[in-house]
Amino acid sequence: MFWRKKSTATQPCWTSGRFANKEDHPAETLSETNPPERFLLWIDEVGSVLVCTSDTITIGHPQASPQPTFALWAAIASQEVTIRRDASGYLIDPLLRPGKQPPKSNDVPFEEPQNLQDGDLISLSGGVEFRFRQPHALSQSARLELLSSHRTQPTVDGVVLMADSLILGPVSSSHLVIPDAKEECLIYRNAAGKLHCRTKNRTPGERVESFPLEKPTQLEVGNLNFSYEPIASNSLAARFA
Repeated sequence: MFWRKKSTATQPCWTSGRFANKEDHPAETLSETNPPERFLLWIDEVGSVLVCTSDTITIGHPQASPQPTFALWAAIASQEVTIRRDASGYLIDPLLRPGKQPPKSNDVPFEEPQNLQDGDLISLSGGVEFRFRQPHALSQSARLELLSSHRTQPTVDGVVLMADSLILGPVSSSHLVIPDAKEECLIYRNAAGKLHCRTKNRTPGERVESFPLEKPTQLEVGNLNFSYEPIASNSLAARFA
């Protein structure tokens, strides 16, 4: 994927608190809903990820109104495409503009909604490119691997479209592949629909600790250190008001 090499292990624990980079994401930008429509994962010595929990996201320019779910600083439309998830999978729908070239899927232009399959290459206006990946056969969650060098808002290394769960771990079927991780970590929606985090069960019936993700939180799972930060739905718009 896009990850850099991780640092050395630390002792397992759960901790809660504000982040070192809180100046970039002040308290007024935090979402009050659980689960939030978007949240950030900052993985120490690895990278940052925007996680989108809604069934539909839009991709467009940061200064658009209404704001897109995922924004890139590129010569693209305010709202370039939508990606929708339903029981059958994912669809990408172009929001066509007069006189503009349609987006491409695997180098083939399309003007109607297209099914997304694992490995599809999507090309948008302004040279924006990403690859759609759905690595786990039993999970609807997917990720967008950014291939072009455009800056994102907020600045991240990749995007995850989270259905019911998100796996961070060392194997290729993880939604976020972290080669040096010693065990898998699961972020999931509980029966009430709220976000929780836990290690994956090592043996059937094994009791594992679950931690609610309700506010900015720093977590250590095995040798995996990461921070969780929810984002308010209007945080990007406020920056350009």
